[in-house]
Amino acid sequence: MIRRAANAVGKSVSEFVLESATANAEQVLADRRYFAVSDQAWQAFEVALEQPAVFKPRLHALLAEESPFESRG
Repeated sequence: MIRRAANAVGKSVSEFVLESATANAEQVLADRRYFAVSDQAWQAFEVALEQPAVFKPRLHALLAEESPFESRG
């Protein structure tokens, strides 16, 4: 199956496997990256996190709707 997929995209098995593994690794690590910010930016972020949540009626209604991506049957 891997050989057929590699042939379908015109790559060697090695190229296909390496490219696939790299893409998967990027997805896994995407949300685990290190972000550096200034002390001022970090303090502003912490202040924002401490603020109480604000009820958003339109967002609430949107999230209450059935997802178009879930099966209906």
